[in-house]
Amino acid sequence: HRPPGASHLSSPTTALLLGGMQGTPLSANDVSSKVIVVGLQDEGGSNGSTSGGVTRGADIPISAAYPTLTPPPRKATALKGSEEAGFVSSDLVFEDKTSPTLSGTHVDGDVPPPIKSDEIVVEGFPASSEDGTGGTPPNKVDFAHGMKSGSVEQHEENWDDVSGPFLGNWSRQIVKHYYYILLALIATCLAMSIFVMYGPPDERCTPGATSGQMTVCDQTPYDWSLPYGNASLFKDAYLNAIESVEDEFKTLTGGTTGEVAERSATAGDFSITWIFQHEDGSDSTIFTPKKVQAMCKAEAVVTQHPLWKYYCPLAADGTCAGQMLSAVSRFYPTSQDRVDCALLSQAVIDARGAALVSNLLTSTNGFFVNEGTVEGGYTNATRSMLQLGQPLKGFTGEEDAKDDQRLVYRLFAKGFKCGSGGKVKLHDGSKFKGFEVAGPCEGKPEGHEVVGVEQKVFDHYSMEGFPASGQFQGSLRSPYFTMPLIELEGESTLKSRFYSGLFQQLEFDRVVNGDLNFAILSVATVFCYIYFHTRSAAIATASMFHIVISLPVGYFFYFNVFQYHYYSQMHILTIFLALGIGADSVFVYVDAWKESGKMHTIRTNAGRLHFSLNRTAQSCFNTTFTTVMSFVATCLTPIMPIHAFAVFAAIVMSVNYLLVISYTPCVVYIYHLHVGDKGGCCCFCNGASQTCRWQEHSEQDTIEAREADPAYKCLCYSKGERNLPKPVVISEESAVRRTESQDERESLETLLSRMGKVEHFMYNRFAPFLCGKVPNAPFYKKPVACGVILFFFGYFAFMISSAAQLTPPKTEELWFPEGHMHNSDFFKRLSDGWKGTADNQYLRASITMGVESMQRPHYNWFFPGRERGAVEWDPSFDLSKAEQQAFFISACDAVQQHDCGG
Repeated sequence: HRPPGASHLSSPTTALLLGGMQGTPLSANDVSSKVIVVGLQDEGGSNGSTSGGVTRGADIPISAAYPTLTPPPRKATALKGSEEAGFVSSDLVFEDKTSPTLSGTHVDGDVPPPIKSDEIVVEGFPASSEDGTGGTPPNKVDFAHGMKSGSVEQHEENWDDVSGPFLGNWSRQIVKHYYYILLALIATCLAMSIFVMYGPPDERCTPGATSGQMTVCDQTPYDWSLPYGNASLFKDAYLNAIESVEDEFKTLTGGTTGEVAERSATAGDFSITWIFQHEDGSDSTIFTPKKVQAMCKAEAVVTQHPLWKYYCPLAADGTCAGQMLSAVSRFYPTSQDRVDCALLSQAVIDARGAALVSNLLTSTNGFFVNEGTVEGGYTNATRSMLQLGQPLKGFTGEEDAKDDQRLVYRLFAKGFKCGSGGKVKLHDGSKFKGFEVAGPCEGKPEGHEVVGVEQKVFDHYSMEGFPASGQFQGSLRSPYFTMPLIELEGESTLKSRFYSGLFQQLEFDRVVNGDLNFAILSVATVFCYIYFHTRSAAIATASMFHIVISLPVGYFFYFNVFQYHYYSQMHILTIFLALGIGADSVFVYVDAWKESGKMHTIRTNAGRLHFSLNRTAQSCFNTTFTTVMSFVATCLTPIMPIHAFAVFAAIVMSVNYLLVISYTPCVVYIYHLHVGDKGGCCCFCNGASQTCRWQEHSEQDTIEAREADPAYKCLCYSKGERNLPKPVVISEESAVRRTESQDERESLETLLSRMGKVEHFMYNRFAPFLCGKVPNAPFYKKPVACGVILFFFGYFAFMISSAAQLTPPKTEELWFPEGHMHNSDFFKRLSDGWKGTADNQYLRASITMGVESMQRPHYNWFFPGRERGAVEWDPSFDLSKAEQQAFFISACDAVQQHDCGG
């Protein structure tokens, strides 16, 4: 019918279809859920461009007819059905749910049935066909303009239906209770994290610790061994057999029974070794008065340390014994001389130096000189070693509580703080009860710091790291990157490098702390990129919380549920996995949420959540599941630290996924309600740029949710009026019908307008290059794609071939870069190129007989240094029998006659 007050209509048969009463002017409050203006033509088709019963080019002055009709705008959408079925202008398709009274009442008997609420669909219009009788509308719309070729599928899924068993129901619950769900998740994660940080630890992991489960365990020499391999079992059987019959063994071998005297032997593993050489590499003697004096002062830093008297080997009279492998002791024979380090005359240096380079093959002198040194000649480099004594006070032998002894040696290198009463406590149950009465903490207040030997050596050579002090000293730049050089007046500079197994372990700790700083930098970088991608600091902050919190939450299950109590530096690497996969999952959800706001088939926020959750849950499950299963496969390794790391990583990845589909939807939905269409904080950033907004205007569903949101009312409701969507006036120009080519171009432009720069590149450049310009073409017309597939098949074959040729490493692993003091050249020089061996002894090998098996009833794989088991004797072993005696003698002869290739 003709609307009241309309100036004209293009055709008498043109109809204005509104879901209201005939002839009644409508206001914005009376508009039903859909208002669609289409042109209809009668059978005669007297006016306008027609096709399949649809008038094109109808000019409708709707603004004049209904000046008060100003519903919120909606963007253009393609109609379901044939292109000939008609076109709905983007300016004439609206959605407003302010009035439930107008919902599909027809004003003309020829008008088709009402439009569905879940799709913008015009039903009942005849689709064009070659015979003019109509046909079934296709489910694809081809675009002929602006596209090489292709089609866009219409989505039939009703995302507003949230009655599904899981994702749909979960979406409905989030929309109803988003604050409660978010607070419950945050509280649960924080509670687990706090329990992990302050809960009861496993003392087997960190001796002496009283709180904190997520603490790096003390390392032992057994961590990376194969505990159930023959090499490990045989060694344990030998050591346990010796320990079990220690007194009998010592009697047979001429030793003394009972406990080993305190520090009566040397601990070679913890010795401190120097290498002295000319900095310019000159070929002249290293033994000059000034250089020997500089060597003496370097060793005096250790021997004059207040802790030295508790660690040095002891002589019969209880004083520190001489150091046979110290080059300085050859020039300064008395302990007082080594304290004073006076400058010796050239004559004394020459005489004592000559004695040092004599008898090179029959004494320990070969330890101090280069391999090329000849008898009576000179050496241009030397090395010197200070050895520590063992067993320490309170221990009966080298193997007695070996882990505890190692921790006590570590105190010597690292230092410690004095406890109450001037005592030093290692941990409960330790045999180490502190130093003797006149110990280093005697008379010192609680908390007094005793500086370790390593730091004293650093100070002597002016070696400083960054930071220079504190818990993370040297974590960014190690002091070992400063080469210790001693400039001598009138002589070449003395290059002095030093090493100890104790120092190396402390350096490993510094490296790990440095890597933690890079992890913090990685967190900051990922935060910045999330902010760049989402245009929201709030979303970036909340996302980083969920990524980082997944580690302690995962550790809660790792430690308390799965009972894995081993935690090493390797576990810290999991943060990089969580950052990568967690950030990617956030991107998937946020992009899906933004896309749902442009889909006119989705009417509600619950529908948007349903769509976003469905896409994220499926795509992220694929990536998370494959990652988790790769770590599950890694769990098969017999190497304990790698196994534990794989379990922890798999748990963290699983927790990360669960938070993505539970925590992230709540955060994004709250952000949408408060600031999604304002480009920033709803209270302070109302004038933010459009580029920061996730959507241009608020929908009615969002407005209603805001009215029911107490937090929104409290914070921003009073300011909400200026953020309401602006009314859109429909002009005559906007109502003009478009041609068929314009229709197709608009559909394409609508599709492309949703794409970013990356999507445009992939669509216009990469996809045609990779797959060809003709879709669904046979494979031989896609040369680039075929070439890529062939390349990766070849690369796969090459990698399989290379993997089959892998062999164990033939050299020691190098842990530090070339600029580090402990580089490859230093380690090579430490043991090679000298006349004598490090301690002038051969490597000992043992053959054990009479042991049937090794029993480990209380052995824990995650604490390999403890409870390693006991031997079970072979009842048939009896050396009183002649045949066993003969076998024993033949075994000894075989060993003695074996050619070692030297």
